[in-house]
Amino acid sequence: MNPVDSYILSQPNDKRDIFTFFHSLFTNTYGLTPHIKWNIPTYYGKTWIFYINPDKKEGIHLCFMRGNELSNPQKVLESKGRKMVLSYHIKNLDNIPYKLLIENIEEAINLDKTVAFKVRKK
Repeated sequence: MNPVDSYILSQPNDKRDIFTFFHSLFTNTYGLTPHIKWNIPTYYGKTWIFYINPDKKEGIHLCFMRGNELSNPQKVLESKGRKMVLSYHIKNLDNIPYKLLIENIEEAINLDKTVAFKVRKK
């Protein structure tokens, strides 16, 4: 069993279902490569695109590494004081705005494929 699968199986049932959904979406639908980085699942295309961070209370945070570069027209992604990463808090699979989230996911994957990631120096 790979480290990402082991991590997902170690989560409580409510979080495990959400992790499993997004892990399957990212790996099976979009062909991203999963890794464990900073002790959480991260998903890579050319560079890292997403990570899934469990919330201390309930659910998970789906984090977009280059979220600040996304259009996010419906403002479903939040910065929470971060400059680059934007995220969406998912408490359960029933409360996900699938259409909006899929649009953001596909935009992030397309950004990874078409625009080189540049580290901005201060």
